[in-house]
Amino acid sequence: MMRAWRRMSEGIRSMLGRQDPRAGVRAALDELHGIKPSERRLPEIDDALKLSPSELYASKTGPELRKLANYAYHGVGTDKNLSLATGLWSAGAMKGDLECTYSVGQALLQGVGIAEEVYGGPNESAAEEVFEEILKQVPHGWSMFSLATILTKRHSDVKTDEDRRGLARALTLYRRAAEQGVAPACLNVSNMHMLGIGTEVNTELGMQWLVKAAKAGDPIAQVQLATRLSRGEDVGKDEGKAFRLFERAAQTGRPTSLFNVGVAYLAGQGVEADEQKAVQYFKEAAETGFMPAKVNLALMHERGQGVPQDFDKALSLLQEVADAGYEEDVRETLQNVRMRRDQAMGGMTNPVNMGQLGGGAPPPSPDAGAAAASAAGGVAGAPPVSSTTQEGAGLLFESKPADPRAAAMADTLEVHLDAGANPEAAQRLLQEANQLTSMRRDEVVRWIEKRAKEEGIAIKAVGIVPAGKPGSAAPPPGSAGAGGDGGDERR
Repeated sequence: MMRAWRRMSEGIRSMLGRQDPRAGVRAALDELHGIKPSERRLPEIDDALKLSPSELYASKTGPELRKLANYAYHGVGTDKNLSLATGLWSAGAMKGDLECTYSVGQALLQGVGIAEEVYGGPNESAAEEVFEEILKQVPHGWSMFSLATILTKRHSDVKTDEDRRGLARALTLYRRAAEQGVAPACLNVSNMHMLGIGTEVNTELGMQWLVKAAKAGDPIAQVQLATRLSRGEDVGKDEGKAFRLFERAAQTGRPTSLFNVGVAYLAGQGVEADEQKAVQYFKEAAETGFMPAKVNLALMHERGQGVPQDFDKALSLLQEVADAGYEEDVRETLQNVRMRRDQAMGGMTNPVNMGQLGGGAPPPSPDAGAAAASAAGGVAGAPPVSSTTQEGAGLLFESKPADPRAAAMADTLEVHLDAGANPEAAQRLLQEANQLTSMRRDEVVRWIEKRAKEEGIAIKAVGIVPAGKPGSAAPPPGSAGAGGDGGDERR
């Protein structure tokens, strides 16, 4: 075993371009000596400063060097310093510390610290060699995961038998990593079975692995499973369980997860409706810069839902979204809020018509697609939720009574279409949808989804906008935003 570790140390030393196994720690100690005494907040760092590189290398064990490296990497007890961290990791790896060796592989894969100095950036081949060497010695879960990630990326085009073999091996490595307790590996096994990557499509097996990933605490898996539960997709519909999963995922601070919990509280989906809690979650998500949450928060201020009615605050939030690069997406919503502010102050403006150009929500983040889509079925009070969003011109379909007095008391069904590729077909689809007056809302939505698929038109968002409260000047025609959390694929 020691002979194997010695060979491994030689390999790492060669990859890092070091002739002396203590060179990495010497460079790290040089960095360490540059820290001012006032910045030293941990005894371990003070102790390290008293030693020469040779003494440090000789007196510290691999785990002790790893501890110092982790302090430097995370900025605990000193300023965050990647060169210092990778130097200490490489020293720990020379001493046979498995976790230090894995961290060297990650530094090579990401191209940080000493790896950046030696190679000028990431070196996938060198990282692969490190992970392969680790796996020759022990079944290290995260090394399996990292190697599988490299293989999946390399063979993603699936053009040759070598690609197919590479993806099959990646699936095996992900499965073995999952058995070692690596939660994201469970999710990737699920995705590969669902999509038929490296294996045949097997939805049932994919769902089993998705449940495992969610139970293991992976927040992306929790959101994906919650989304399926809320829709009854490949699993029995259970909005209560879906909400609990969304809530658990939100505890990680992910903005789209926070947004989904806000949607659930506003809609009363799987939990008792609570507008104040909805505001709280939208605010937390908005503070991270998540634009759909800002749109929803703006419209809740405009309507006085969960907060005192405040048109100026609503307009300020919408302007922030516009200034962030989504001016086209929120232009109409800004106009509508100004219109309703003027109406509240005594002015009169014509209501928005069906089929109006534009959309009310900015594109969601790359995590989009996991909001509670069951709102489209006609649940009273449910906010708009989305599927995916694309850039380009949009069309807005609104379904509500033609009589303005009845419209003021009714919720509004909205469907946003991406009309960029085929505006004529999108407009024609909306004109046909306007004639479906005898259908229930869920039937209208299914009809639009079917026709949009046939025409190759993307649906930007589907949802219900609550009616204006008693005393409000007009029913709100704008969209409250869109977003979700299901697309952070880790492969």
